[in-house]
Amino acid sequence: MKQSHLIYKEKSHIDISCLLNFSSQSNFIQVFKKYKHMTPKQYQDSHLKNQ
Repeated sequence: MKQSHLIYKEKSHIDISCLLNFSSQSNFIQVFKKYKHMTPKQYQDSHLKNQ
């Protein structure tokens, strides 16, 4: 999964889920949480905070 898309705040989770060919935003969030143990928003916030 390309987490790098999430680092850029101008891209929404909907845009990213479409870019990665997920059937829905909720499906994207579920899969993301399974592998990263946090939501896409939490991941994005943590990386933006560290910049």
